[in-house]
Amino acid sequence: MSDGKRIISALGGVDEKFIEEASQPEKLALDDPAFEPVRIKKKTNWKLWIGSVAALVAVAVGIGIGSGGTEKAMNSAADDRFIMNTVTTESAAVEEAAEEPALLISADSDESEANAEDVIETGAQNAEARVSNDEYLAKCLSRGLTAGVPQYPESLKNPDASANDMEQDWNAYMAASSAYTEAVQTKYKDVAGYEEALKTFTETTAKQFLTGKEDNTVYSPLNLYMALSMLAEITDGDSRQQILDLLDLDSIEAVREEARKLWLANYTDDGLTTLLLGSGAWIDDQFGVNYSVLDTLVEKYYAFYVVGDMRSEEMNQSFCDWLSQQTNGLLDEFISGEKFDPDTVLALASTIYYKAHWQDVFRESATEDAVFHALSGDQTVPFMNEKCSGAINRGSGFIATYKYMAGGERMYFVLPNEDVTVDQVLESDELWSTLNDFDQSKNTSYGVIVTLSLPKFDVSSGADLSEGLVSLGVSDVFNDLKSDFSPLTSAAGMYVGKVSHNARVKIDEEGVEAAAYTAILVCGSAMPIEYADFICDRPFIFVITNSDGAVLFMGTVSSIE
Repeated sequence: MSDGKRIISALGGVDEKFIEEASQPEKLALDDPAFEPVRIKKKTNWKLWIGSVAALVAVAVGIGIGSGGTEKAMNSAADDRFIMNTVTTESAAVEEAAEEPALLISADSDESEANAEDVIETGAQNAEARVSNDEYLAKCLSRGLTAGVPQYPESLKNPDASANDMEQDWNAYMAASSAYTEAVQTKYKDVAGYEEALKTFTETTAKQFLTGKEDNTVYSPLNLYMALSMLAEITDGDSRQQILDLLDLDSIEAVREEARKLWLANYTDDGLTTLLLGSGAWIDDQFGVNYSVLDTLVEKYYAFYVVGDMRSEEMNQSFCDWLSQQTNGLLDEFISGEKFDPDTVLALASTIYYKAHWQDVFRESATEDAVFHALSGDQTVPFMNEKCSGAINRGSGFIATYKYMAGGERMYFVLPNEDVTVDQVLESDELWSTLNDFDQSKNTSYGVIVTLSLPKFDVSSGADLSEGLVSLGVSDVFNDLKSDFSPLTSAAGMYVGKVSHNARVKIDEEGVEAAAYTAILVCGSAMPIEYADFICDRPFIFVITNSDGAVLFMGTVSSIE
């Protein structure tokens, strides 16, 4: 297809969803056997919309010329090949563009913006909590920037989320449910085994980034993995190999395949769960870059594409707008500080957004103040409470349990014994074997009547991961004499100056809301009934996994904020 016919491929979307509040039952004493959480029944109460914000992560990678002072050079031929100055809107071109991975358009003329708006109007509405890509594209055009939008994979729709009354149309529901189950099985057959490399990465990085801290900590292994994957794409030699070693992969082809599987396995907007991934690239229009590498980012990592003057306020604002929109505004206090420095010539970004309710929501009437024994001193804070049959894992030095999210994901809670620290648990091999195989662990008991008392928390943290990544073996990219960015550019002296990670997770009676981003600046230069009390009244660990057990978020709670 010619560049003149590369038209936006409208994203798939879902209809707007509505929430009908469940009536709260009368308050019961916590020791009353009848005390049970409010259960959202998938097949009897269709008007309860399952959803609450849980996680997303943005990763920003800024790339500049190193201390060597190499002059920038424009790769005109590649630029002409990859960027359009106008947008064709003839119906035939639009039909042909449906198979294209992205649209790249420019606001060099008034006509191009008008045409882009015509194309935008054909796009389907995105999920309510996610910014629409067409809106972002329009903002880029209005600022005089060239922009592109990837075609995201289609998300299966769960019939549990859209049926109005199962009892009235049982046959239709069963047919839809059967088709959905078959489609899910086909999907997971295609991505089988994707979570194995991520498990190793999670264990390695969690020990590095979550231990040795007195304050609350949180990060997203999945998002960091995707960010480093894109960094591997634009590096080579030892710089790339060190990243591959940390990702536990043996080639860049394996990285691309793993990224594809991660997208297809996790990208979900089925009405019960919203788990959306995103990527982006911002390129200086005067930088001598190999545009075929950027094309790979678009096609293999579903990356947005924006070209402009990296020193301009318009370019910086487009970057911050995208991060804010993808993270639903939860990290604006961090994003507002993201500024391209004078040497920045490229920025990469990767995001994750997760939204779901608990499968069994907590009764608000059962929430009571209690004491949390923080490292800094006792705090009186609201605790959510429930008593129900569940699973308990009794490890050596900790106990663990979990709650289901509406779409099948789990949130684990790991409570160290009173004489054991969070760091000691994080460093233990048993924790990771438990998380990786909780259901089959010999230490796991089922049918336990669990009294779960959990503080409502809002945890946020930020850190520079540079030293930690060097400790994990990714060192050459931080050294302008050793780094190799040759797949991207012939410019010498480039190096990673900073890798900052900022994240936030909060939970309440309804569910989980979370966001995070990482900024990487590359510069130039049926058993017997048991009972267990699970009272999280001291520092503890939390983990959010997808339905396959891949860790989406992990953190520690040392104090309640």
